[in-house]
Amino acid sequence: MDARREAQVRRDIEQLAREGLDWVTLASEASDLIATVVAFDRSCWHTVDPGTVLFTGSVNRDIGCSGAWLAEHEYVIEDVNKWSFLARSGRRAGATGLATHGDLSRSARHRSQEAFGIGDELRGSFVQGGDYWGAAGFMRNQGRDHFSENAVAF
Repeated sequence: MDARREAQVRRDIEQLAREGLDWVTLASEASDLIATVVAFDRSCWHTVDPGTVLFTGSVNRDIGCSGAWLAEHEYVIEDVNKWSFLARSGRRAGATGLATHGDLSRSARHRSQEAFGIGDELRGSFVQGGDYWGAAGFMRNQGRDHFSENAVAF
């Protein structure tokens, strides 16, 4: 990755956050910016109630996601890189391919999405002042390279 481009995208996203955009517009524009440094095919963004850690909204690009599926995989089924875990862990981001040492089938979430052509997933949790308030997932289609440590760090 180009360090100067990454730095510019970070500044651009910070500027977006200061503009007072509605969260749907913010998620869409941030996705477009992120895609210039981390390639992905599909994305989902979620608002989270910091008090209950329950999802309160969802914006999906090129992927469908039912609330029941999302809740089951985030709150019930054991898996790698659950957003709430990432929020509490201090890591904030993780990729399924890295967490499973390249064997995506070790993830229950991946197994449930595999039939839809989804490969690796990079997930990030948003925390401000100790409050977990949002989450995003970026997916690559099957057959594409897994996300790198550099992509996760970004």
